[in-house]
Amino acid sequence: MVLWRESDGKTFMYSDSLIELARAIGGGWRIFAVARFIPKFLRDAVYRWVAKNRHHFSNKSTACAMPSPELLKRLRE
Repeated sequence: MVLWRESDGKTFMYSDSLIELARAIGGGWRIFAVARFIPKFLRDAVYRWVAKNRHHFSNKSTACAMPSPELLKRLRE
């Protein structure tokens, strides 16, 4: 679950948090702000469905890849 909290203490959950995150990132991501016009119960239903099935959309690997020595060096710098 994505939880977004503004500096004024306002908290957003589920699809609202993704809309606020896209707004905060700016640029082309702001296009997702139009999702506000979709009824919240529908947005949250899609959010929950994607969250429940996220492993079907990603790599099917059961193990995490180990970073290469070059990547480890870059991360430590």
